[in-house]
Amino acid sequence: MSDQRVEILIAKPSTIEPEYRRMASGLDLQLGIAAAFITIMIWASWLISVKVGTSSNLTTFDLAIMRYVAPALVLLPFLYQSWSKVMAVPKRILAGIVLGAGVPFFFLSSAGMQYAPVSHAGLLIPGTFPLFVTAIAVLVYKESLSKQRLIGLLSIGIGVFALVLLSFLKSDQGIWKGDLYFLAASFCWAIFTICLRVAGLPPSRNGGIGSGVNGVIVATLRIWCC
Repeated sequence: MSDQRVEILIAKPSTIEPEYRRMASGLDLQLGIAAAFITIMIWASWLISVKVGTSSNLTTFDLAIMRYVAPALVLLPFLYQSWSKVMAVPKRILAGIVLGAGVPFFFLSSAGMQYAPVSHAGLLIPGTFPLFVTAIAVLVYKESLSKQRLIGLLSIGIGVFALVLLSFLKSDQGIWKGDLYFLAASFCWAIFTICLRVAGLPPSRNGGIGSGVNGVIVATLRIWCC
């Protein structure tokens, strides 16, 4: 190989993308799409259950304990087995996983249910976090934004703006307060989504660390508030 060829290869920047940016293919892609549809159904069920819970005799703490403490006990063995791998993840990424889908997200979602209907939660929480995820990916990780993706995000943004504007026009009902809570919850979930992808941990380990830490936080707050 000539010296000129060697210099070109050395000077050429690396085009290898990080693992979290790579798109799956084949069976993995099909399983991912199926998992996405199942996740949508879980989201819908969860939102309805939280709305019903906030209208019952259960407190927000009671709902949070069911949300985090029970899964923490189930996933604790998996977390214990992979503790060293979990601790190898940068602490800021773990913090995003723990807090993004943790107590802040849950209490913001529950607070929003006090003012706005569950249909607004379904539109604003899972519907707007693509906007926040993209903003974080572009600003922090310098990801490129294609024209098609930009058009899709603009369409989402227009729809969200119209919904929130109508809520502000109905200011006497306080629905706009719930919408703002939902948007804040969506931002928390976007942080969780980005950190989840970057961490690259198996689902059981992600769920274990998130539920475990938040379970301790909820239990501590419950004891302290009592």
